[in-house]
Amino acid sequence: MNQKTVDSLVSSGSWLYGFKVVGCQDRSCLPLVWFQTKEFSCQTYVPWEEKDEAYTSFSSLGGPVAQIAVADAREIELGQTLKIDSPSLTGKVCGGVVPQGISIENRTTRSFTCGIRQLYKDSFLPICATPIHVGSSQIFAPLKKVMLWFSTQDLPPGRTIRNAYGPGILIDLNDAPERTVSYDMETLWSWGNNIWAKKIEAMSNIVDRLIVDLPFQPPHTTR
Repeated sequence: MNQKTVDSLVSSGSWLYGFKVVGCQDRSCLPLVWFQTKEFSCQTYVPWEEKDEAYTSFSSLGGPVAQIAVADAREIELGQTLKIDSPSLTGKVCGGVVPQGISIENRTTRSFTCGIRQLYKDSFLPICATPIHVGSSQIFAPLKKVMLWFSTQDLPPGRTIRNAYGPGILIDLNDAPERTVSYDMETLWSWGNNIWAKKIEAMSNIVDRLIVDLPFQPPHTTR
């Protein structure tokens, strides 16, 4: 960014927001604010690692907006399953039957909210949330795609999100460990018109951009 753009963003009280794309077969799954930060300048590095946790929550997804408070979370890898068997929403990670995804099983007598968290800098932060009913399971596939935008709206991490509160960019990192993009107050995002990025219109619905179909055929599961 040029100095004029940085100064304008700072004076307006803008935040830089990040969101991750997740594959999930449940259409009630919602994206969450992954991170918000005011640590940006003319050159800003946005680092993260493809490390995941499966989490549980007593928070409800009802209503237009929800804030997810994590009850318990366990580090997990692709191909593993978190089996929840306690009323405190705790459980253990074991082998699974979906090598390309992360699974969560509800072996309790109540429904609750679950999802996955991903490491941003030094913290695991939730990137999606969905209900999981008694006796059912959910499968998640964290994808190497990130969405960014600037906004003056104060949206804390873990908040459900349905619309873009500023002009954004969706970046695909499947074929490269990093990408370089630019932002200008007048021309907005630019990336050399490469196929690995797409423009996101301000106030557009982004649920279907951030929660997509699983990139593989899931086994028979209960929704």
